[in-house]
Amino acid sequence: ADEVERAEDTLPGPVERKRRLHYLSVPPKAALDVVHQLDTAGLVERSRIVMEKPFGTDLASAVNLNAELHEVFDEQQIFR
Repeated sequence: ADEVERAEDTLPGPVERKRRLHYLSVPPKAALDVVHQLDTAGLVERSRIVMEKPFGTDLASAVNLNAELHEVFDEQQIFR
């Protein structure tokens, strides 16, 4: 989070116009750990998240992953 803040400080413009993009290319079982780490680090605000396939390992795990993802990110922040 500190490094992200330092990098953002080098960009011109007000902080509320600076956006973050988190691209997750991780196995489905690791995705929620990464999402929760982003949340804990305070890196969810002003961000979007890209979830690379596979999104879950079956329908039930995909539904669960989606539900837990929505606990941290709003739908308009998520790209699957």
